[in-house]
Amino acid sequence: RSQLLARHFSASAAAVRAGRVWTVLLAALAHDDLLHAAFNGLALSRCGPTLAARFSHDRQQFWCFVVLAAVASSSASIWTQAFTETRGSSGIIFAMLAHEAARDPSAPTLLYGIVEMPAGTALVAALAIDVLVRRRGGIDYAAHAGGALFGLCYFEVLRRSCESSPWRRWLGRC
Repeated sequence: RSQLLARHFSASAAAVRAGRVWTVLLAALAHDDLLHAAFNGLALSRCGPTLAARFSHDRQQFWCFVVLAAVASSSASIWTQAFTETRGSSGIIFAMLAHEAARDPSAPTLLYGIVEMPAGTALVAALAIDVLVRRRGGIDYAAHAGGALFGLCYFEVLRRSCESSPWRRWLGRC
């Protein structure tokens, strides 16, 4: 692994203490290997359009969600010290899945971009798989859980804010 990747695209407590706070965002762009990038790319290609449609294709809101989900998931990993450092966009995917599950738990969703099931079931299954695989290591369950928690919170804020008409257009369809 290159020094550039380790220094600027891996989120860790040490990086944040050293003042490289951008790593909590840029870590979502880096992946451990091609397979990791491929699975995350597949899942994002399935979840992203659904979220974009939910936000009425408002790019600003979509990218705000993505950036905040990346920061939330990296921060959760750092805070729990699940790994020395974290990389990958899985936290964003879990945030998108959780948002969809909160909006409509019965909506058809692809678990890991492959197996179709209701969104609520997919979220629970993905988090359960994390717990089971966690014992063997290799999956940053804290980043996944942090992303999922962010997605649920974002949905709840969106739901409550939609009741206030001045922000209704920016917040998307209610």
